[in-house]
Amino acid sequence: MRKQVNRRHITGAILAMLGVAVASEQTGADEAQPAQTCYWRYVESICSGGTIQERWCYRCCGPTGCEDRYCEWRDAENC
Repeated sequence: MRKQVNRRHITGAILAMLGVAVASEQTGADEAQPAQTCYWRYVESICSGGTIQERWCYRCCGPTGCEDRYCEWRDAENC
């Protein structure tokens, strides 16, 4: 059996396509994350065993604030 295509079917199909397009745009906008800025920052230094050791932290800042993601001690020079 063949279905008869009428104005109601065409209008329904068009509205369905528009509804899907609008929903996908809204979903994409909701998933967008603001960009973060990350950088290494010097925190402190100490003299240990004749070597200056510096503490550096990898810091990331975004719209909600900043946080240290990773910190490490690095040998710098003799003290």
